[in-house]
Amino acid sequence: MKVLLEEIKQPHLQVKSLRKIKSLIQENRGDSSRITCIRDDSLFSLVASLVVKTELPGVPQITGNDTPEIINEAVSSLCLLRPSDETLKMVSQNENGLLIESLCLIITQYLSNLQIRIQAALLLKSIFEVVDGIYKEGLRVEFFESITEILKDQISKHGSLTVLATLMEVLSYGKNKEKAIEGGLIPILIELLAEDNERHVCELMLAVLEKLCQKAEGRAAFLAHPAGIAVVSSKILKVSHVGDDKSISLLSSVLRFCISRGEVAQEFMEVGGVTKICLVIESGCNLKTKEKAREILGFHLKTWNKTPCFPSLFKA
Repeated sequence: MKVLLEEIKQPHLQVKSLRKIKSLIQENRGDSSRITCIRDDSLFSLVASLVVKTELPGVPQITGNDTPEIINEAVSSLCLLRPSDETLKMVSQNENGLLIESLCLIITQYLSNLQIRIQAALLLKSIFEVVDGIYKEGLRVEFFESITEILKDQISKHGSLTVLATLMEVLSYGKNKEKAIEGGLIPILIELLAEDNERHVCELMLAVLEKLCQKAEGRAAFLAHPAGIAVVSSKILKVSHVGDDKSISLLSSVLRFCISRGEVAQEFMEVGGVTKICLVIESGCNLKTKEKAREILGFHLKTWNKTPCFPSLFKA
């Protein structure tokens, strides 16, 4: 390991050394003691420094659409190295979060290399799980635009889960909800949700939408999509209890601020949303979800009461 640490400090041996790291980890997957030796905290710190040095924020490092070989190898090596939480936090917060900013630049600038962008997102997910909140606040609109594009490409389930989990780690901080909305995330999520039936992916998409609809801009973007209400309503009682909770909470946020908008209440009835809400109240969902469902009924009860298809059990 000492030899490897020395080699990686020499520019002409760096790419070769990074490939050797990956090869050693892959060859020794079944040997826990050997893997622990390879996954050295000091090695992670050294490899991370290569990403930061190559990807200095604010300095153009890209020629055409090519990704520098050193960045490819360093980022993929970092994904295999698993430092302690303490080391990951220390390295990520070093120099005012320079590694975080460098990884964000990789996601926003290396448009032709989807694999490295997903790997960078995977690293950011792990980093955001351990760093202080202040390091999650300075993300740019361009970051969320790029994250949205990765989701839109739908290359793999793993990639989608990685990006969605990364979003869940940062949306509650600073102005990130507003930036994600500005980056066009909501309409893409609605369209992807309409096509996807995989439980965990749907849960995360609903959770992200629910967070974004806590903001007025998010609710406006949700209502602006012609399929928004129908898609979310269709997922109730079809995904999981977690999916039900997020769907009901999202719809509650939207419908709470549409009490004077009869067309929204009418649309919710026409797409089967009201029927789904009534089924939730009578189902085995948790009490909190049922209470939110009852609140939704109360928002437009006078309007829905007048329709012949409204369940008599819930008529006022």
